[in-house]
Amino acid sequence: MIIPTFLERIQMKRILFFSISLYLALNLVAQPAARRKEQAEKQKSRATGLTERARLTYPVQQDMPDDVMWSREVYRTLDLTKDENAALYYPVEPVNGRMNLFTLVFRLVTNNMVPAYDYRLDGNEVFTTDNKINVKDLLDRYHIYYEENNGKFKIENADIPSNEVMSYFIKEVAFYDQHTGSYHKKVTAICPVLHRTDEFSSAPIKYPLFWLNYKDLSTYLTRNPVMTSNLNNSATMSVDDYFSMNMYKGEVYKTTNMQNRLIMQYCETDSARIAEEKRIDKQLVDFEKNIWSQPEKPKPSVAANADAVKDSAAVAKTDEKKSVRRSRSARRSRGTSGSSSKSKSSATKSKSTKTKSSASKSSKPKSSGSSGARASVRRQRH
Repeated sequence: MIIPTFLERIQMKRILFFSISLYLALNLVAQPAARRKEQAEKQKSRATGLTERARLTYPVQQDMPDDVMWSREVYRTLDLTKDENAALYYPVEPVNGRMNLFTLVFRLVTNNMVPAYDYRLDGNEVFTTDNKINVKDLLDRYHIYYEENNGKFKIENADIPSNEVMSYFIKEVAFYDQHTGSYHKKVTAICPVLHRTDEFSSAPIKYPLFWLNYKDLSTYLTRNPVMTSNLNNSATMSVDDYFSMNMYKGEVYKTTNMQNRLIMQYCETDSARIAEEKRIDKQLVDFEKNIWSQPEKPKPSVAANADAVKDSAAVAKTDEKKSVRRSRSARRSRGTSGSSSKSKSSATKSKSTKTKSSASKSSKPKSSGSSGARASVRRQRH
């Protein structure tokens, strides 16, 4: 048996170490994309505080495919003073673990769990790294009291201006998925709007705070319940279900268009603006109804209905006149035939009466003698 020398052992170790290093290097080079994706997922989980298990436990609505055949993007204003949207406003301060939407959003943003993006002058949402807001600048701009400790912010519930957030801007997209043959409507972005009065005006001024990507926010919304009925206090649902089921009611103030115009920019009066909002909503409803069925025939206008009623009334009058004329002519014909027969019968009757009267005169005896005898008798009695 040949025993390796000391130098041979060192050389064998070097060869083994080199082969292992080469194998590891080849593995690292062979899967760079997979490793980068895994690292990005880990960083995202650390940033949002959610693990993959939490994402599976609280599923959210399905994403819109990139190759949909039809889609329409609409921007709406949610007025929290309306009953349909009141579930997003109450309770103003957290009670028994329940909080309103802005309190939840504000906590997530200030704790760097959800990124917030600046509200630009054109009102469009831009979800890029360059457009992220600075939390400290946001707090200082709107005079929100806080305590900072090692880059973390501590804010009391009473200092959160949730009572001043009286409306929201949301971006809603309606699309038809040809792969599943289904129609969907989902919220893709949300922006809280602060209503605050100042020293120079009594009417509140609206301050859009920031845009949020609904996809980043939806997992947390599934764990936050809201009450949806004043009559049944046990009727609750999550905020994500509230948006997914379109329980809200909002007015359209903009659609995605080539000119990037608001409705108020081409509708100068309030009546024109309301009519345009109703027209856009009707277009969405009609598209959903007519996906699997034939489009409804247009209903006749009020003027057409009035003309039809007039025509039917005129036809009825002409028919009535014709029937009256026919009945009159029939009566006249009957009357002429009856009068001729009556004249003939009256002539025969007159002739018969004349003959009867003449016969009775001839048959009756003269009463002169009898009358004289009666007179004589009466004289004798006297």
